[in-house]
Amino acid sequence: MVSSATHALEMMALLIEAGPGDEIILPSYTFVFTANAFTFRGAQLRFADVDQYGNIDVANVEALLTSKAKTVVAVE
Repeated sequence: MVSSATHALEMMALLIEAGPGDEIILPSYTFVFTANAFTFRGAQLRFADVDQYGNIDVANVEALLTSKAKTVVAVE
């Protein structure tokens, strides 16, 4: 359906209707367009720590969750 991961992130942001007032949780160590796909739509980013392997730290994600959280972007 899409030609790149960048396009997939764009599609994800569109499909979940990310926008102002929404919080998006993503790993602090990721490609810049992971963040751009959501900031282009006015969403606020919340960066989660990563573990020793570079994966998103689930315990830190739980600490960042609020009622404004729209999604968690798990990057592999």
